[in-house]
Parts: sequence; structure tokens; C-alpha cells
Amino acid sequence: MQVRNKVWRRGLLMFLSFLMLTIPLVAHGQQRTRATDGQPDRPKIGLVLSGGGAKGLAHVGVLKAIEKAGLQIDYITGTSMGAIVAAMYASGYNASQIEQFAHTLKWMELISSRPLYSDISIEEKDDFESYLATFPMKGLKPQLNTGFFEPYQVMLMLKEIFFPVYAVHDWRELPIPFRCVAADVASGDAVILDHGDLAFATRSSMAIPGVFSATEYKGTKLVDGGIVRNFPVKDVKDMGADYVIGVNLFSGLTPSDKMTNMLDVMMQTINFRDAKDLQEEKAICDMVIEPDVAAYNASSFDAAETILEIGNQTGEEFYPLFKQLADSLHNAYGVPYAKTDRLAPYDNQVRIIDFQFEGLEHTSESLLRHNLNLRAGHLYTPQDFTAAIKNAMSTGYYKNMTYDLISADEGSVIFHCKVYENPLATLKVDLSYNTFTNASLFLNYQARNLLGSNSTTDLKVAISRNFRFKVKNRLLFGERHNYYFDATYENTRFYLPSQGDAQGIENANKYIHNDLNVRFGHATSARADVNFGLGYECFHYEPDIRETGEISGKVRAPYAIFTRRVNTLDRKYLPQRGMKFDMSLYGSFLPGFHLHSGAMADSLEKQGRLDKKAICRFTARLESYQAVKPRLTLCETFGVALAYNSHTFFHQTALGGVEAHLPSHFNFYGITTAHKHFPTMAMVRFSAQYRVLGDLYGQVHINSALTMKSLDCYVNDKEEIKIGKYLHGGGLTIAYNLLGSLPMDFTLMYSSEDKFNISVNIGHFF
Repeated sequence: MQVRNKVWRRGLLMFLSFLMLTIPLVAHGQQRTRATDGQPDRPKIGLVLSGGGAKGLAHVGVLKAIEKAGLQIDYITGTSMGAIVAAMYASGYNASQIEQFAHTLKWMELISSRPLYSDISIEEKDDFESYLATFPMKGLKPQLNTGFFEPYQVMLMLKEIFFPVYAVHDWRELPIPFRCVAADVASGDAVILDHGDLAFATRSSMAIPGVFSATEYKGTKLVDGGIVRNFPVKDVKDMGADYVIGVNLFSGLTPSDKMTNMLDVMMQTINFRDAKDLQEEKAICDMVIEPDVAAYNASSFDAAETILEIGNQTGEEFYPLFKQLADSLHNAYGVPYAKTDRLAPYDNQVRIIDFQFEGLEHTSESLLRHNLNLRAGHLYTPQDFTAAIKNAMSTGYYKNMTYDLISADEGSVIFHCKVYENPLATLKVDLSYNTFTNASLFLNYQARNLLGSNSTTDLKVAISRNFRFKVKNRLLFGERHNYYFDATYENTRFYLPSQGDAQGIENANKYIHNDLNVRFGHATSARADVNFGLGYECFHYEPDIRETGEISGKVRAPYAIFTRRVNTLDRKYLPQRGMKFDMSLYGSFLPGFHLHSGAMADSLEKQGRLDKKAICRFTARLESYQAVKPRLTLCETFGVALAYNSHTFFHQTALGGVEAHLPSHFNFYGITTAHKHFPTMAMVRFSAQYRVLGDLYGQVHINSALTMKSLDCYVNDKEEIKIGKYLHGGGLTIAYNLLGSLPMDFTLMYSSEDKFNISVNIGHFF
């Protein structure tokens, strides 16, 4: 039955093609003649590509069939995603090249409002993607952006795509004349874009209201053209098209149970008017093509491959019509079959002869120039410009940045950079739950230039049973602002499991850490830094169960610390490639012990190990990720802690849990968070991570640790170095990153020390 239906449909299409092709072409030949030679002028073919978000990828298959048939398109229009595909085709790209772009692009990363984690400078990585909501502040009043996302990476991608025609501003001069539609948010009118910068125009046409920020245009703001004209057939007729092929992706309003996220809801509001105007626009078309993409929505970029295949199938179904139309034009009017290679030869690089900057108010031009790292007189490719913009964006000073190339002499340009600075103050908010920290409300107020030029002041607080407070001021200096001076005060309060009792948080002990320090650092690159600091800290620890003989009381000490950090991970959560390395050398001199009586304290005091001797600790940790297959990532973690004169809990390294929370803390699957403390230890872990579906992952972890005494035991007491205690454990994790910004995971763990225990995390860490 299915085969018969296909044959019947193909036969019907062939019959309809005879009517659709013959009648319009004959009528057109009778109505119009050329003034020069008296021969009938051939009809002009117009192509219209509708909007539809991810569904717009189906347009590519239709273009492939049009090219295969040799059908020459004379005019082309589009809206939203249809505008991007249409502009690429108009610029000279063939359908196969467009399809290659569609296969290789990481769509969800492109439409994100945030830079890639790997592009962020190392001093910004700790707070990156760590809050559910960020509000720009004007005084004490939160402000709202014109869209949830500021997709600057989409603009950079479009700049690369349209680089071959960057100097073409009158789109009638493109290989195929082109127009696209955007909407004026002030008047609600359609704005027909037919000249200017193609990247800007197509970015404007796809600016879904409330999702993507509006673009600025001649004193007003532009958003997605689908609001006013999702299927711009009238516009291609106005350009001079006599015969119109329309590819429509709108199959009606989406049922409520099919709208699963914000993008779907926003697209539904856009489609209200389209549902009303669609029939009128379709009636103007001579051929209407509607790929079967009703099962997908505007945000279905995870199904990009399937949608592309649907487009290919649709193109094959309509290929006979395209072929007959091309043959009719060729036979009746001598129209040559269209070429598939229409992209004119071009140089893939230009020479910058000067710079122009716009929008700088709170940051300096010299800083921006250094971060862009572009020089007058040098040749650059569009990929170089993308890398330059990303490097400047990694500083966190700017919320958006774009550029134009203004033609000067042949092959030379003026680099015009437009900057949208981040507000001087922001308020960030997050909600979190963790088995160790319990429910928390995180607030972060960040102000720039509050305590001096080129300074950033952070005030962070975690409101929960485990209260945390941190205030930090960072001052940048140096020609490239890659040197910094930090002053930080942090108060940390936790309830830790007893060392002598394995029952966990229920029998918790109060832990308070106050730390005041200053650090001088140098960012050796965007992904690495080194710093040296001096500080003063106070520990306070009070066990609930005194019978265990644990040390309790306070320790106060000045200290010095040297730190080295490297981070090349591709993502903060659930990374797939890259490495993270942290190393620190800590020295505490003239410590003051104020301990309560207890078996352990008495023993150490009798041995003279609580005298005011220098305490030293070296820690290093390396995580390495390799994506061995598209869905499978392997990770190896190595850690070591070496201590001298560290006989109390206060200066030892904590072990246990899924995440590290204390100043010196290694996570270890199988042991309750911070349940164990050791002066000297080494650990290793092997993990495998598998992407099940979308952002849903499964993980397996196996780790082991070897613990030993403090190093001075072997130096002062001349003891033989004996192998200490072995610890083994593992865990199974189900992890999900909701919308790419809300991590959550559930981990079942086991070890010989703590047996079975679980860890649940929803949200970010302080």
C-alpha cells in the first residue's frame, strides 16, 4: 500500500507539473517581449524559504534537488533560519557546502548567550556558569536585557560565512539578488532588508523576541521577522519573480503538550500572525513545498541530522518538477542550466590598515587592542577575527562584541569594532541543594571600578545551615592587564562528619574557618596563572562526640602560599576533553594552638608536636579528559598531598565526597564528604562517562588512596617509612545538565570505610 501511494503521488505530481509549468510559462511569453530583439523574455524564478528555527535545516535538501535539476533561481527571500540559508545560497554557496556547514556546527553552543568555557580567562572560570540568573544593576535596581541570550557566537559564525561577500552591500549585486525580513519592535512593522551587512541582517531576522537580544538599526530595534512575515512571498514577487517556489515549514500552531521549553513558547507567539497570513502567502506561490517536520520544533537542533534527511527526501520527491521546470526554461527560452559553483574566487585574508572602536565607556581602547591582538599592516583570515573577538570576550568585560570590515584599498580594510560593555554592577542568584551543604541560596553582587580603576569587587554569600561569606577585590594592572592583586576575606562554616564516627552528617561537628589573604598573580595565558600570597587564618573545630578523643579548639596562624593553575577543559560541568591542574605550596609559621583536652591532643602535646613550628603542605591534583568516542569520555585523576609538622586536623588534607569544599580537600568516591583527614597521601581515580541522550550522562568511578604519616615523623623520629592505610571505593553517577546551566547528579557510592552512601546535588557550588 505504501509503495502504491508513493507511485500515485509521484504520478499526480507529474500531472500537476504539466499544468503548473506550461500555463504560467506560455502566458508569460505572450505578455512580455524584449525591447531589443523582439524575442519573449523568460520568466524569472523566485524562491522563498520560511522561518522555523531548527526545522529550517530542511531547506538544504530542497536546494540540493533544485541544483541537481539545474534550475536557475533569479531571486530569493527568507525569514529567520530561512534567511540564513537563503543568504548563503544567494552569496554563491552551493547546497552541498551549506549542508556541510549544517553538519559541522554545534548549534546549541552557537545560540548560547555565554562564551565557551574553554575561551574564558582562568580568573573568570570559578564563577562562570555558576548562577541561574544574572541581573544587570543600575544603582540598586535590577535591569533586564532585550533577550535572554546574547548570541554573539552566531554573529561571529555569520561573519565567517559571509566573508567572501563582505564588500557587497547592495544585495542586487550578489550572485542571486536577496532580501530578508525583520520586525521593528517599536512599530510592529516589517523591515525589508536588501542592503548592508549580510551577517547583521540575518542575525536580526532570527532574533526571537525574549530569547535573543534585539539588534540596533537606524534608531530602532529589530527582532525575528517571523512575527510579521514568516513566509515572505510578496517580497520575492516585488523583486520581479514571475514564478514562485515556496518552502513552508509552518504546519500550524503547536499543541500545548508539545511545547517543552522557552524557545518553543516564544516561537508559538511568533506564529500567531503567521497562522493567519499563511494561506494568503501560499496562494501567491506557483509551487508550495512543505517538508514533513511537524514532529519537530524550533529548538530541535539535537535532531539536526534527521531534519536534514527529511529535507533530502522532500527534495527528491520534488526533483521531477524542478527538472521539468528547468528543461522547459531551457527549451523555450534558451536558459542555461544553473551552475553549482557560483561562489566567486576570493582571498581568504585581508590586510588591516586602521582600527575604529565604538561603545567603549568604562574600559580602555588600549586594553581592548591588546586583548584582540590584531595589528595594523598584518593579514588576517575571518577565523583570526573570530579568535580575536573570543579572546576579548573572555575577560568578562563585554556582553557582546561584533565587527565590520570597511573596504579601503584593494585587499585592505578598516577594522570597525562595536562593543557592548557589561554593566558596572551585576546581581547573580542561584538556588542549590547538596547532600553535604544542604539547601542554599547563593547571592553574588559584583561591581567594577568600585575600589579603583580596573578593579572588580565581589561580595558572595551562601544562606543556609552551612553559611559561607566571601568578599574579594581584584585590581588588574600591566600593559595587557594580565597581572593582578587580590585582597580576600572568607568565612566558611560547615558541619563535618566525626573522624571517630562513621554515621555521617547526622552526628556532625562544627567547623569554622576565617581566612584573610592578599595575593599577587600573573595570568601567563587565558588558561593558566601563577600567584603568591600572604594570609592569616583561624580554624575552629568543635566535635559533638568527645568520646572519640578528637582534637577540638582553635588554631591561628599567618601563612604564605604559592599556587599554579592550568585549565583547558571544554566545559565546566561534564567535560569531554582537556585537563585541569592545581598545585599549591603552603607554609604556616608560628601557629598558635588553643586546644581542648583530649586523648589525641594530650598525646601530641607530650610529644612536643604542638610547639610553634612551621607547618608545610604541598598538594597537587591533575584531571585529564579524553573523548575516545563521540559519546564516551575517559578521565584519569591523580592527586598527592605531602605534609611536614601537620599533626592536627586543621592542616591536613580532607578526603571524601563528590566535590571538594575545604581549603585542602580531595574528592573521593565511596567516602562521606570530608570524613577522612590525612597529613600525607596519594590517590588515583579512573572514570568513564557516557552520554546517554542529550545532556543526560552515566558515569562510573573507581578510586584508591594510600595514606601515610606526616613527613617529620620520618625525619625527626627516624622511623622507617611504612606503607600506611589503603583506601578503595567507587561510585555510579547519573548526571544531567538542564538547559546547559543547571547541573544535577545522583551518585551511589561504596567503600570499605563507609559502606554504601549516596550524594545528591542540584545546582552549583559556592
